[in-house]
Amino acid sequence: MAGDEALRYDNLPVDDFLTALANHERNEKRNLLPMEEYVSQVMFSGQFSPGGSGKPAELSCYWLEETDPLSEKVETFVLFHTSGEQARLLKDISLSFKAFLSKYGVPGLFRIDPRYGLVCGSALEPIDSEVHWNKPGAYTALYLTKDPASPSLALLEYVHQSRRDRFAEIFRKYNGVAPAKPGLLATTWKRLRGKESGTSGTARGRRAYRDIKMIAAFLKQNALKDVKFSIIYKGRGLGDMSFLLDSNFATHVPGGNTRLFSSLGDLM
Repeated sequence: MAGDEALRYDNLPVDDFLTALANHERNEKRNLLPMEEYVSQVMFSGQFSPGGSGKPAELSCYWLEETDPLSEKVETFVLFHTSGEQARLLKDISLSFKAFLSKYGVPGLFRIDPRYGLVCGSALEPIDSEVHWNKPGAYTALYLTKDPASPSLALLEYVHQSRRDRFAEIFRKYNGVAPAKPGLLATTWKRLRGKESGTSGTARGRRAYRDIKMIAAFLKQNALKDVKFSIIYKGRGLGDMSFLLDSNFATHVPGGNTRLFSSLGDLM
């Protein structure tokens, strides 16, 4: 959007951000942090040792949003990322996070990749029998929805016919529901009949701060060490405001063209 700009903070101590957030929520009228609607992307990163022992693994957790171009529905998802050799760890921590959210009434469904399955980039439990090796990196994506027909989840029609039973099996195994198959024409027809509006998803950023606090609590519970925090805000007028966070960690991007990573392919 014309006029948008970005303000990003990189490698903040996570406790500093959470303290600033607590003060902001007690004094919202003072704008100690940017408005929640401005939150665009978030990343936690740190060291994780399975069972508290062994060689620590690098683990990153992203909070992201994307807008489906057809339905204009905003989808919010949490992505866990580590090396391909740590695929089993990645699977376990992702399932634990889904269960953690469920305790607080927050829904979640995993995106099952048409080729790799739950852990994208891994040969741990692939849909495609020709996948035998792990990529250098791997990730999982948990969408904060209970709707299996959400655009990024309804992928059955993109799976080769010979693999659809396998895809459905893995989808049910990790999501507890059958995969949906809305199809392009079905989605368009719903919109034309008014059964699916462009604002049917979660409003952009509306629950961002809630989600950030929940992710931080989960990572602390699972003993993630040396946690650093990065966040990107996008909107108008950010360069003219001052906030409670340490400006030494801040970068102002006038054109707003900045991301935590370029594409999901960069994570593999």
